[in-house]
Amino acid sequence: MSYSGATQLTAYLCGVFAIVFVDVANAEMCKWIDEDGCVHYAETCPEGVESIRVEILAPPTQEQVDEANRSTPELPALQSGKEELSAESTVLSTFKINQMTDRCIKARLNLEALSQSLPVYYDKLGQLQAEYHQSVQFDRSGSYLNADMVKRANEHWTLVEKDNCTVAVSRSKVNRGIRQKQKEHQQQLCDFWRTELEYMERNKSFHDKRLDLKTMFNAKCK
Repeated sequence: MSYSGATQLTAYLCGVFAIVFVDVANAEMCKWIDEDGCVHYAETCPEGVESIRVEILAPPTQEQVDEANRSTPELPALQSGKEELSAESTVLSTFKINQMTDRCIKARLNLEALSQSLPVYYDKLGQLQAEYHQSVQFDRSGSYLNADMVKRANEHWTLVEKDNCTVAVSRSKVNRGIRQKQKEHQQQLCDFWRTELEYMERNKSFHDKRLDLKTMFNAKCK
């Protein structure tokens, strides 16, 4: 027999002997380790061998095991853990849906702006806006999208809409979000147009443009 095989056999026999001796006792026993590394238990200690006295307890009865299982808090703890994981998953899912809703709103607003057949530009918040009135106070020509940029923007925001305006996203929530964004933007436009009209009033050279803007201001801001 090889050395490794002998070692494995020795370990196996040691385990068997240890189990046999431990199982038959329920009191103080003598424990020692022989020169082969086997652990031994016996009621009396052999002479000339370094040993210790250990207390061997009897295994619990089935009645004790059943009582411990009934009184353990493990099941409620596991249930609580499941509830925490479920709550965390719900939070993550809600966060993802909210992100999709925001992207859906933005995509539809951008596509609406691109469909107006008007000059369009990205505002400071990255939202596309149709330019209903070109300011006489500020040169904004550098911010307008050219025809190629409009085409690419249409393709991009169409994909964003397809990926985010899904059945997971509430249609009513999207519609409310769009109306709110449109309302906020209209208020910004009205504030801007008001300052524009005041500027034109002070500079009489913009008579025709002032009349056109005043008509639009009266229609959309009052």
